[in-house]
Amino acid sequence: MRLSQLEIGVPGTDSCPQTVKIFADRVNMSFDEAEEETPTFELKIEADDKNRKIAVTLPPLKFAKISAFTLFIEDNFGNDVTQVHSLKTFGCPAGQKFDVGEIHKKS
Repeated sequence: MRLSQLEIGVPGTDSCPQTVKIFADRVNMSFDEAEEETPTFELKIEADDKNRKIAVTLPPLKFAKISAFTLFIEDNFGNDVTQVHSLKTFGCPAGQKFDVGEIHKKS
């Protein structure tokens, strides 16, 4: 698949994620591995971003042809529990081409 964007809905409390690590083509990672290894992409959520949906555009070359990804929430803003309200992924199959002109033809 070609993963192009993630949308993460986060709460407006201290249980909001602060550091989110995304690993392309990694499955069955332990917590130790996720903490120690360098992620494919890392998202730092600022206090001003709490209580909303955060859209993250992923680097195209790093997520162009992946079969899986692992999401690791490393920390939050100080709570014992971390909460995510929603998680949406956006992309398409790796071999599929998207032609904007086709949208206009169907309208």
